[in-house]
Amino acid sequence: MPDAISQAENLLVELYQQGGTVQTLVTGNTINTNYNSVRVSSAGAITGVIMTIGVKAGQLCAVICEQAAANTFTMAAAGTSNVAAGATCVLSGLAAHLFAWDATTALWYQVGPAIN
Repeated sequence: MPDAISQAENLLVELYQQGGTVQTLVTGNTINTNYNSVRVSSAGAITGVIMTIGVKAGQLCAVICEQAAANTFTMAAAGTSNVAAGATCVLSGLAAHLFAWDATTALWYQVGPAIN
């Protein structure tokens, strides 16, 4: 069994992994949620965005939208996007949006108010 220090080191690595490059998205693209923090951008407002399924119950993923504030991302319907709020989930640029994975419903839930 690992000691407490190694368990803490493993936890820190898991909590702070960020995708190395920004994902430049267009309408209908998928956000890769294999990291706890992902950087995304686009040249304009886009729709039909999808998030990949979570890997474990309670997984958190911060989506950092680096595009201009007016360039929003609108998710696809819940059954396609894997986001509970579906097309009512709109992410604004120049903001970070936190999501939690619910393994029971197999959906991402935006943490906090859905006002972006």
